[in-house]
Amino acid sequence: MQTKWSRPLFAAIAVLALHAGEARADGCDDMKALCKEATAKALKCTKEQSAAECKPLIDVRNATCTQIDLVCKPAAPEPE
Repeated sequence: MQTKWSRPLFAAIAVLALHAGEARADGCDDMKALCKEATAKALKCTKEQSAAECKPLIDVRNATCTQIDLVCKPAAPEPE
């Protein structure tokens, strides 16, 4: 069951993922804002509805926040 906002959020995640190679501080800030929003909506849903009904929101939250870990993590130093 998808909510009316989950499809646009998935599209936003896809766009951010396509530009992951170009991500800089601005892109990471946008992704962090999406993660924060998705987390808030998922938490609100789980307080008001069953976990099964909130699964799409939880999935969006996990995907959004995982993108931050993959794209915005500082580069590891080169081995000497």
